[in-house]
Amino acid sequence: MAFMKDILTHNIPIWEECAATPFVQEVQTGKLPLEKFKRYMIQDSIYLKNYARIYGKAIFHAATLREIQLYYSMLNFVNDTESEVRLDYLKQFCITDDDIELIAPLPENQNYIDSGKAAPTNLCTLFSWHEQSRYCQSGRNTQKPDHPFYRSRIA
Repeated sequence: MAFMKDILTHNIPIWEECAATPFVQEVQTGKLPLEKFKRYMIQDSIYLKNYARIYGKAIFHAATLREIQLYYSMLNFVNDTESEVRLDYLKQFCITDDDIELIAPLPENQNYIDSGKAAPTNLCTLFSWHEQSRYCQSGRNTQKPDHPFYRSRIA
């Protein structure tokens, strides 16, 4: 447990930097234009589709049933938890998963997708998402969104 505590403590400055970015700050205050958030949700959907493929490949190459179960549970978490939230947002924008299939990733998203294919960083990414979410909800960020679209989902 001390190892994980050290890792988390060491990474707090990075998460603070992430939480201080204009995008996160504007979501937290409710000032992010909905078009920017819509573009983010579309690109995130494209990314998650590719993220799932990486786990599919890991499952295919797993040597043991235990490895298959581990990768499957991680994929299931992303698919079930992320999909529910993501689909709710997309529904608000009248966008379906079928619509997403017709949209190309932006270059920076494609670079991120490609980096995930090349390196086994997915467990770290999943853990980082979890910890960043906990950090943002920890009370350090006490501002409530001033926009009804964000307030109902973030507050």
